[in-house]
Amino acid sequence: MKRTNNRGEALLSPLGIIASIILLVLAVIAGVCIIWYNSFTEVDLSAVTSVSIMGYDSTGVAQLNVDVPEEVPEEFWKTVEITLDRDQKLSNGDQVTMSCTYDEDLAKEYKIRMIGTDESFEVSGLKELRSVGMDELFDGVSIACSGVSPLLTVEAVNGSSDPYIQNILFYTGDPERHYRAGDTVRVTADIDEEAALAHGIRFLSGAEGFVKDYEIPAGDSYLVSAEQLTAEDLQTLAERGKTFFTDQKAKEYGLRIFTSAHVNYFFVNSDTTFTWQNPRALSAYFNVATDETLANGKGYVNYLQICYEATLYQRCDGAAVQAEIVVQFDNLMEKADGTKDLGLESGRIVSASYLDADIKKMINSGEEDYTKTRLEF
Repeated sequence: MKRTNNRGEALLSPLGIIASIILLVLAVIAGVCIIWYNSFTEVDLSAVTSVSIMGYDSTGVAQLNVDVPEEVPEEFWKTVEITLDRDQKLSNGDQVTMSCTYDEDLAKEYKIRMIGTDESFEVSGLKELRSVGMDELFDGVSIACSGVSPLLTVEAVNGSSDPYIQNILFYTGDPERHYRAGDTVRVTADIDEEAALAHGIRFLSGAEGFVKDYEIPAGDSYLVSAEQLTAEDLQTLAERGKTFFTDQKAKEYGLRIFTSAHVNYFFVNSDTTFTWQNPRALSAYFNVATDETLANGKGYVNYLQICYEATLYQRCDGAAVQAEIVVQFDNLMEKADGTKDLGLESGRIVSASYLDADIKKMINSGEEDYTKTRLEF
């Protein structure tokens, strides 16, 4: 039955009164909570941070950028640490997570609420790397040879038209080493792989690294074997050797021989009165430098000595002495076109004596530095 007062107005039941009180209390609590919630300064990390993705696919770099909120006390912000779980060697499609830690007690004290403290995003937009293989790397690279085999020096020449590769250093190793035609020279590319990746290039090395072998082409070569001299070559050299029997050196050796043999010699108008007559080539000795001699860079690569027999005849008194003379030619070579340069202009008398033992001693000298081969006429 419904209850009313003296004026006929309806009265709440005890249960209604209780319900009204509960609703009033809840409203007060809600109001307090709203006031308390709104009293906090809210910092959304997604609004104050950004991530820049730079570089190339598989070598991308993430850079975190933070704008410090002006409303946040410096003392608190110093405790904030924002990090990325990875920021190097990124590829398109990778997931990167941004995390944030801070002093929670200090946040409560300053009434700061941090939101968006764990955010993930997918990497995209990185350019594709350019892959450069060995063929492309060494395209345009060649070797330049100087000198005559087996005393060639070799250097690598970078003739690449590629803007990046043309600045790479290519080298052959020991610049003091000597090569001969047919030798293999190894050329190495000095690749800074990290710098290349930063420019969007990945160099793909071979099994042994960034190296390539080049064969030294045929060209001018010093003779290194007696078999390279034909009978015609020997005859040409022997005839050339005879032309030195009238020069000043021949006269000096003639005077020495007369002196050693105790034969008087005479001068007419300040000139000697003897001649070398009937020179005849007896034998020849071809000397080739050993590898050690070549490595040391001393002496000749080769030299040919021709031993002659001749009569030292003095016109004024008919005195005559039989003697042997040695003529030497240096560094005989074969040209790139197949012709020979027999070093005819290098010819000179290097010894003469009436004693066969002196000549043999001279011929046999230098055996430790040269391989000697006797040639017959």
